[in-house]
Amino acid sequence: MTATFDIELRVLSCEKCGAPFDAPPDGGSVACSYCGVVMVVGERRLAAVRPAHALEGPARIAKLRMASGRPLPENPYSTVTPPPGCEGLTQAGLRPVLDQLAQRFREAVALVRVQPTFDHQRLLWWCATQLNQGYGMHGEHRSRRGVLERAIEEVSDPGFRHLLFVNLAGAAARFGELDAAREWIAKCDPSAEDIVLDSGYRIGLAGVLACSGEHAAALDVVGARSGEVPEAHQYRMMFAVYRIHAFEALGRLAEALAAAREMGRDPIVGHLVGEALRLNELAPRTRAALGSPA
Repeated sequence: MTATFDIELRVLSCEKCGAPFDAPPDGGSVACSYCGVVMVVGERRLAAVRPAHALEGPARIAKLRMASGRPLPENPYSTVTPPPGCEGLTQAGLRPVLDQLAQRFREAVALVRVQPTFDHQRLLWWCATQLNQGYGMHGEHRSRRGVLERAIEEVSDPGFRHLLFVNLAGAAARFGELDAAREWIAKCDPSAEDIVLDSGYRIGLAGVLACSGEHAAALDVVGARSGEVPEAHQYRMMFAVYRIHAFEALGRLAEALAAAREMGRDPIVGHLVGEALRLNELAPRTRAALGSPA
């Protein structure tokens, strides 16, 4: 059986119908097996994200802490604020919304090819991110692979490519393809100077480590306490989720419960902690202790 997220394979979404198809690494003419359209694809673009950084070590962490713990909707790498015209496309789990997102994604691919502005690239990335979630909820894993890899090959901004690699790593880990997950996460920038990019990487890496049974390492990545490592505000729930799961997996149930209750006091999303654990299939004993459905 062929692995869905094997990094040695090249899987793209069709430019006409959006269906996933296999493409040769060197490019060429390829016919979509779903709609029959013939596409010419270029050479595969899979270089790791390794931008030059002005800050390293403690200086980088200090910069990240300055943006930690507060909403950053204006951050271009945040998914909180949709691109113009996409305000009604945030519920990707709904099939009509998913279909609209797929159409918008194909339109964004065409826009980026004609005029690869930052805003056009952000639109393409945002649609790919939402499609990744929606296809994952519907169990359409090859489709999520196709849109993520298509987006990686179309955008040039290192931040967007970084987050798309994070998405692929997380999808592969959740699907049980751990070798592929490690290879995708290795494509990311491990030393980002932007708080959203750094937190996204930490969450992606924590997911890979959790699925691999490396719970102590996952706890180091997200921190044993809220604020121990810089956290982008939009990711605070996922930091807590992996922290709770790591504690439970390490046999430290009291600390898992304490972390869950601390997250539960968040005035905006605290009431969702049990649901977040359930949706991510993590920390079952903590969920039971909280009274959340199994």
